[in-house]
Formats: sequence, structure tokens, C-alpha cells
Amino acid sequence: MNRPTLKALVPFIAIPLSVSALGQTPPSPVPIGTVAGHSLLRVLVNGGVAEAIGYFPFIDSLGNRVFNGAPGERSAMLSFRTPQFRVNTLANGKVLMLRPTTLLVEGLVYNVYFDPTPSRDFAQPATFSSGQLVGVYKGNTAAIVSIEGQTVTYGASLELSSSSDFVLNGETVNLANIAKAIHVNVLGPAPTFEQIGSGTLISIPLGGSFTATANRQSK
Repeated sequence: MNRPTLKALVPFIAIPLSVSALGQTPPSPVPIGTVAGHSLLRVLVNGGVAEAIGYFPFIDSLGNRVFNGAPGERSAMLSFRTPQFRVNTLANGKVLMLRPTTLLVEGLVYNVYFDPTPSRDFAQPATFSSGQLVGVYKGNTAAIVSIEGQTVTYGASLELSSSSDFVLNGETVNLANIAKAIHVNVLGPAPTFEQIGSGTLISIPLGGSFTATANRQSK
């Protein structure tokens, strides 16, 4: 089933999910190549160290029933947060490549949280890791490309390494039932090169969609 995608500053990562009422068979996984959801996030960069925080405004099978109240960051029941990672940079004229690197063997880690009574705040990163840990996506492939004064884009390939059931609006949900692997593509306004290298905290707003992909671990 085709889903609408958001264009500019579209709402990293909504993560694909599947819902099953108790006693019912979960729906089939999202077909490979299908948009599974949208996400809104911020990449916080401070002196070469960064982390990503965000939430999911739309998820396949759940629609927009992922808020407790008026839609927005504060009411988002499903959120994600990464551990801190380092950012290596390489310039090519007005194009700046930022390569996330981490000492973790599994590469980048995106922890997904469910909080039925959330109070998220982009100014307080810890609020995006409140609630029940319901999924962990990991990946070794990610890149940020910034065109100075224009746009910054982020792409990552991630696989679900663990997940657990949670109850949303009376329905049992598990991330593994929709997409065990995803490709994320988000974009936003580009900071200046001076801001990125200033050593002071900058917050880069990003939004976009992610698609279901093949799980290499299953091959």
C-alpha cells in the first residue's frame, strides 16, 4: 500500500511498526521498498561529538495514533535517541561530508522508546529516552552531507537487533512485525561550516521518511 511522503523538512526516522489486537494474527511486514513511516529529529553537535533525538509522527499500521494529545514533540509516545558519537568532517568546496563514527562494535545505535504519558522537549535530550525501551536499531552505514547555506541530508541503513511488545491504544505492537531493516533519508536546513566547527552546541532540525529493506542478518 502506498503511503504519502513529506517533501521539505518532512516530518529521521518514523520507524515501521505492526499492530495486532490480542488474539489476532499480526499483519504482514511492510514490503521491501515501501515507505513505512516518518520522523522528526534533531542532531545535536558539540565540538565534534553528536547525538540524535527524535520522534515518529506517522507509522504504517498505526497512522497518526502515536500522540497523547495534540500532535507535536511533547505528546509523541514513540521516540528515539542515540548514544553519543563522533563526527569526522571532510570539505569539498561548499559541500561538507560528516561521517558519524563510534567505538561501539555494532556501529550506530538507535534506541526506540514508548511512553504513554510523554513530555518530550528538544531542549532536554533525556526526555526522548523516557519510558519503555521497545526496540534497538543498529547500523554501520551512515553519512551526513551538508551544502553550506542550503540543505543537510542524512542517510542510514539500520537493522532491528531487539524488540519487545508494548500496548498502544489497547493493541499489542512489536517493531519486528513490520520491518526488521530500514533505510532512513532525512533533510533540513544546513548550518554554516563555522557553526559546525565552532565547538559550541548546535541543534540541526531534520525530517523525512524511512523505507523497509532486506535484513542482511536473515540471509
